Amino acid sequence: MSGIFISYRRSDSAGHTGRLADDLGNHLDHQALFRDIEAIEAGVDFVHALEKAVSACTVMLVIIGPNWASAATADGQKRLFQSGDFVRMEIEAALGRDIRVIPVLVGDAQMPGPADIPDSMAALLRRNAYSISDRRWQYDVTQLVDILVKIPGVAGRRNAPAAPPQAMPPLPPPAAPQPAKGGMPGWLKGSIGAVAIIAALALIGLFMERDETGDAPAKPAPVEESATQPKPAADEPAIERAPVDSPFYGIWVSPEGEVFNIDTEDDTGKLYVFAGSRMDDGTGGGTDTPPPDAPGQDLYGNGSISGRRLKATLVDQFSEEKYSVRFELSEDAKTLYGSISKGENGETRELSLQQR
Repeated sequence: MSGIFISYRRSDSAGHTGRLADDLGNHLDHQALFRDIEAIEAGVDFVHALEKAVSACTVMLVIIGPNWASAATADGQKRLFQSGDFVRMEIEAALGRDIRVIPVLVGDAQMPGPADIPDSMAALLRRNAYSISDRRWQYDVTQLVDILVKIPGVAGRRNAPAAPPQAMPPLPPPAAPQPAKGGMPGWLKGSIGAVAIIAALALIGLFMERDETGDAPAKPAPVEESATQPKPAADEPAIERAPVDSPFYGIWVSPEGEVFNIDTEDDTGKLYVFAGSRMDDGTGGGTDTPPPDAPGQDLYGNGSISGRRLKATLVDQFSEEKYSVRFELSEDAKTLYGSISKGENGETRELSLQQR
């Protein structure tokens, strides 16, 4: 089976990668997208699964954010220079099999230099990179899809327009009129036939206008829709009940003091997300100095949970501006990696939250 392998570092570009994976899934028809967080089942050997997926893919997208090359371990060692680093293992496997590798730059990142990566990955620097800007995200993703569909083995677009219908062959010329062989002329036969048809239709209509008693039947009353079961609006989303218990629930705080409260509504059971820059973080602290590019003080909205991923759409209660947030839960369920985007094509900012 062929497909697209998405290589990324969670601490660097989890939000951008989640958004790109969703958009690619919407653009490409029956396309196999492999991401480690979703595609590996519980109990499966992680390294073996990655090697198997890389060997089966047609193209690898290496998502490179601003901190992709500088990510380091707790003791300050760069991860790319560790032999057991999964990102390094993925890229080395793809380069070794001569798979099409496309570096995708997000978050205004630049391609790393030769000193930033080990010699075993030097071939990556010779691959032409593709940049996706937060300001023109949809356009850049569409252009990337145009590149991908030209690669042999990659599925085509969803809802591709059908081939134009073939032109109908020209009709044969009408046959020459034949002379009458006697009897009633043809024009007179046609006139009598038309009069007979009109008379028959008139009689049928007369009988239909009256019932057996001779009175005109009453018209049926129009069917009215039940007022107790109103139809939902066409653009109204269906209510999606959140899990009864989830490790996502609770108070999450960023190093800059932004606070996210994730829980469920008692009356609807929907997932809600409440965020703010100067909220009380649940410890009595909070902050009075939000980051310069932080959203408004109070954001509120609903979302959904799928596995270790969360999506939500929030609205600023003061400016009514919309924000989109995407998070992935760490394996120890203590950290949320993700991003927040303003509007549909607004800038995207990475977030890292710790649970209180």
